[in-house]
Amino acid sequence: MTNPHLHSGVIISPRPIFRYGVKELLALAGVQVWREETNAESGLATLRRLAPRLLVLDMKTPEREGEREHYLDARWIRKYQSGAAATAIVCLTDVDRYGLSAFENGAMAYLKKDCSLQEFHDAVFAALRGERYLGQAATSALIKRACSDGSAALPNSPFEGLPASLKPVLNDIISGFTPGEIAAKRHLSPGTVSRQRKQIREAMGVRTDVDLLRRAVEHGYHELG
Repeated sequence: MTNPHLHSGVIISPRPIFRYGVKELLALAGVQVWREETNAESGLATLRRLAPRLLVLDMKTPEREGEREHYLDARWIRKYQSGAAATAIVCLTDVDRYGLSAFENGAMAYLKKDCSLQEFHDAVFAALRGERYLGQAATSALIKRACSDGSAALPNSPFEGLPASLKPVLNDIISGFTPGEIAAKRHLSPGTVSRQRKQIREAMGVRTDVDLLRRAVEHGYHELG
């Protein structure tokens, strides 16, 4: 018989070892994993059907069955939050990419994958209590980014004049996505991504993506709509 005091949970990750480790840790925290999913789309369907108390989301997860794993757009968190409002979402990542966007889209906890076991448990318990939790490594990354990038784009930022069609790809470049990841994420051909990256560099007057990133820091870049 199922223990009525256990919380229910779902794990979304393409990596079996990751899912196994998280499942073991959740068991210690009193969370019974009802379902494991390997892609974002099936995970959303499961959340809507089961409405678990907790979701642990590996941010490097393919969107659909059969796709290669890549870093999810933070807006997937909003889809999960909308699909099962009572589910507390804990995000785990291995890159300094998402900043505050995870919380803006509905996450309750945000951790780096190399966090300590104590941090993981603290995050799970906080999320189940309805409290937000930001891991130590993630906090350090946010502070570092805030100090280097500033809080908002400058009024005369050269990025503002970029054609709207190129802004999503620029956001992905600045966020650290590879050309292959951008192509998969935006459903574009590699040739199209290559052409758009070249157009962006030419528009910004730079020769490489490294120069583009340096320009972004200099002008307090933040994501363009």
